[in-house]
Amino acid sequence: GGPASIRFTLGSAAPYQLAIYDVRGRRVRTLAAGPGVPGESVRTWDLRDDTGARAGRGVYFVRLASAGISSTRKLVLLHR
Repeated sequence: GGPASIRFTLGSAAPYQLAIYDVRGRRVRTLAAGPGVPGESVRTWDLRDDTGARAGRGVYFVRLASAGISSTRKLVLLHR
């Protein structure tokens, strides 16, 4: 499978973090962090973890945290 495009919207210019977690709650990859820009953005996950190893198939969670608020979405990787 190819990379995953992840769309998200920030409501303010507050600092934020967009990260991928596994089902055990361990952070797999930080996709973006820093000062935010209000509006919609897209980041691409190349399906690798922070060490560069390819993520295995399974369930992951995309977590966006900003201004004391967080939201989480499920992401399922089906690649071989």
